[in-house]
Parts: sequence; structure tokens; C-alpha cells
Amino acid sequence: GTIGPLSLKLAAQSVQLGFARAAIRGMELALRASADATDRFAGQIRHVKGVDYLLDAMELIPPEEKVGLLLVGGISEDYLRRRIEKAVASDPRIVYAGFRKDVTAIVGKTDIAVMPTVEREGLAKAVIEAQALGVPAIVTDVGGLPEIVRDGETGLVVPPRDARALAEAIRALAADPARRHAMGEAAVRRVGEVFDYRESARQFAALFTRLARGLAL
Repeated sequence: GTIGPLSLKLAAQSVQLGFARAAIRGMELALRASADATDRFAGQIRHVKGVDYLLDAMELIPPEEKVGLLLVGGISEDYLRRRIEKAVASDPRIVYAGFRKDVTAIVGKTDIAVMPTVEREGLAKAVIEAQALGVPAIVTDVGGLPEIVRDGETGLVVPPRDARALAEAIRALAADPARRHAMGEAAVRRVGEVFDYRESARQFAALFTRLARGLAL
């Protein structure tokens, strides 16, 4: 492939495939009891990550559709902490797991990964890890996210700050297990082709070779 901005960012975000699919206790059992499909956000829970809009989207999804939301990560803003506490208390579909060290295992046990960032996003490692585990992702058209997720192929890309579009994307994938499975398989292939650490090393070696040849001229 070409050596460009995407290639130069791969080193810090490279993914070694074959993450363990460990069993998730308690919270998964509680969520599975109330949901047919589970979407998951993992990361620092703050405004810039669009968690407000994700909670708004959940309010737009009818309860009878049984879509569960699992939030994983530390909360860095007080108003978001209060809102999440209120959402968890009032909506059994929403579970807050807090900060966890076994995020990779949790990723593999969910059906959809969601990253609704509103601004300043690079190559989100959480999204790459989800795709490596065969989990399709819904992301916003912000920063490097559209470079990670191919819209309609490995997941869906929606406009930022648009709770309705986010809700519709979640509903579409939640209602279509076959489509989720096909996207998940495509995501695994793409991660293996583009984001695997060996491919990153190959691209950097090719880049350095080109630079060396240029300097020698």
C-alpha cells in the first residue's frame, strides 16, 4: 500500500491479533438478561468522546427493541457522572462497569462497538481492538475514525453530535445479526491487512528505504 499519513500513525496503535476471549462475569449476565444486542463504549468517559450523544441515542431507541449499552472507563467530568448514574438507575438496558483492566475481554463479548467522538480523534485503539475481535463498530466522521471503519463494510460512520443518526445506526445493526457477522468478519480481515504490527513494521521499513534512497541521490 501507499506510505502516507495513515501509515505513519500505525506504530503506536498497532494490534497483535489473538486477544483472549475470557468470560465476563456479573455485568455481562445482567446485561444479557435484558438485551438481545449489546453495544459497548470503552474509553475515557468525557464530553469530547460523545458519551452525551450516546445516552441521548439510547433514549431514542424503544425499550422493546432490547438494545443494551455497556459503558467501560473512568469518568472525568462530574456532570457526566451524574447523568450516567441517573441513566443506570432509570434504564435497565444501561450498565456502567467503571474502569477495568480486562477491557479486551469485554470487547469480544459485545455485539457492537461505539465511538461517537465529537472532535479530535486519532486512530482509536479501542476501535481497532474491537474490529480485531470481529466486532463491527459505529463511529463518527471525526479525525481518523473513518480511516479505521469502512462505512457499510466493517461498520457504520455517522455525523458527530447527531443522536438520531447514532440511534438509527445502532438499531440497524442490532436488528440484523447476519449483517453484524459479515461486518465483523470484514473487520478482522482489514485489521490483519492494515493494522497488524507486522504490516506496520513492513510499511515503516519501506518508508525508511525510500527516505534512504532519496538522501543518497
